[in-house]
Amino acid sequence: KVTKPRTSWIWKFFKGIENNTKVICQIEGCEKIFIWCGSPSSMKIHLSGTHHITKGNAASYLAALQKGDQQLISDIIETQQSKLHPHSKQESLTKNLIGFIV
Repeated sequence: KVTKPRTSWIWKFFKGIENNTKVICQIEGCEKIFIWCGSPSSMKIHLSGTHHITKGNAASYLAALQKGDQQLISDIIETQQSKLHPHSKQESLTKNLIGFIV
C-alpha cells in the first residue's frame, strides 16, 4: 500500500504505532490512541479540543515546550481559549446549524 508523506503540522504531536495502523498523541500525560484512517482530521480535533493546540499556535507551543517554559505554554493555551466562543454562544450556533441542516 502506497501512502502519502505525512506533512501536516499535526505529525509533530503524533506518532504512528502498530505498523502505522494507529497513532498516539505525544503530549505528556495524554497518550490518546486513534485508528489511522488516512486523514488527520480526528487528530486535529483532539489537539484543538483537548490541548487547545491549533495550526496557528503549534509552532509557538513546540518552541515553548523545547525551552521547558511552562508559563509560556500556559499563556498560549489561555490565549487560544479566549478566542473560543463562550459556551452559551456555542450552544446557540450549534442549534442554529442543526436547524439549518434539518
